[in-house]
Amino acid sequence: VEGEVARDNLIRRGTPGDKILITGQPRFDFIVDLEEETQRDLTLAALGLDSRQKTVLVASQYAGIYFRATDKRRMFKAIYSGLAEVKDIQVVVKLHPDDSDGSIERDLAEAAGLSRCEVVEGGNIVDYLLASDLVIVFFSTVGHEAILLGRPLIQIPAGSSEGAIIPFTEEGGALDGADLASLPNLVQAALFDARTREGLSRGRDAYVRRHVHALDGRSAERVAELVVRAADREKE
Repeated sequence: VEGEVARDNLIRRGTPGDKILITGQPRFDFIVDLEEETQRDLTLAALGLDSRQKTVLVASQYAGIYFRATDKRRMFKAIYSGLAEVKDIQVVVKLHPDDSDGSIERDLAEAAGLSRCEVVEGGNIVDYLLASDLVIVFFSTVGHEAILLGRPLIQIPAGSSEGAIIPFTEEGGALDGADLASLPNLVQAALFDARTREGLSRGRDAYVRRHVHALDGRSAERVAELVVRAADREKE
């Protein structure tokens, strides 16, 4: 499994602990070799945005079982209005793959007066994360990737069961954005306040240890070694 959280979940469901090995997640081995600044410049240039300006990425969420359409409109109206109060930022809204229309996001962003806001449908989410200085999510796994890539994260609760699904704030890897009225101050702190950013950095370290073991680029190697050992035992 990739980390302590997955191991603990399996043990709670009856899997013997001595049958579980933590390897990390091979999918994230690429992080150790990233050229972040180069990718940031390329991504923002393609969107017509300024790489010298602070960029906030909002990971949109489709309306469905966990997120009613009325709640989505209300929350995005508050989010965009809050972001419009923060000076000298630009916003990228990444649509969820199951919500490719984007009309709600575009209409509400325009109504809020967000002059520098791009709504994107396709593309690689990692590229958008590398181009961002701050990420805002509801319960999307984009929050998981944001923490692993070292991006300050604000999580906004969207439903009563969300906390049990993906609680990014649990280890301190994300700021709690439940109070939408305070979002401008929270964004300012996440972008510019040294103490807040240091706290998020410590929270990221704790989150990484619990969820993915290590970001050392060697997870695939550990999985391969495990497969070889298992194969050798079968031969015996």
